[in-house]
Amino acid sequence: MDSVQEDVREENLGMQDVADGGLSEYGASRKEYELQLNSVILAKSFFCRLWENSRHVTRQLERIGPTFSSFFVQSKITSFTALEETTPRNIELILNRQPPFGNRIRDQAIKLPRYELTLEQNNQVLLDRSDLKVTIRLANYLDLREGATTPRHHSCRLLIGDSDNSVVFQQRIT
Repeated sequence: MDSVQEDVREENLGMQDVADGGLSEYGASRKEYELQLNSVILAKSFFCRLWENSRHVTRQLERIGPTFSSFFVQSKITSFTALEETTPRNIELILNRQPPFGNRIRDQAIKLPRYELTLEQNNQVLLDRSDLKVTIRLANYLDLREGATTPRHHSCRLLIGDSDNSVVFQQRIT
């Protein structure tokens, strides 16, 4: 999708003021897994002003607007991981900017929280249940101690559902 169409889609996200605050709370009050999952994704899209499957993820960083984001997409940098793996000098070449601009952009990507999720089965699987231990770990804790890119109120939501579309567990993690 070209950047013009992406910009039009982003303008349609202007409903953020109306829906962002209550959307995830409404979803969290319900017991249907798919409803909660989709309301969280939609609220996140409103907040970030990007659709969940957008290749323009770099728009969420400071100093990256539609033009720079399009340059990244053309260079196949469509994730924060890809941006982290790019050297600062290559970032500057892609964006036609002078040093230390590439260092600043790459540092922002490095200082985004990265979570690792592990699952351990605590017992044998029975027909109607199994006990699991879910562990979420902040993988880049040391990078974030020096200063995170995200604001202090940043959080993630753990949502676990079953095959009957029921929420088994939910928790907001800060």
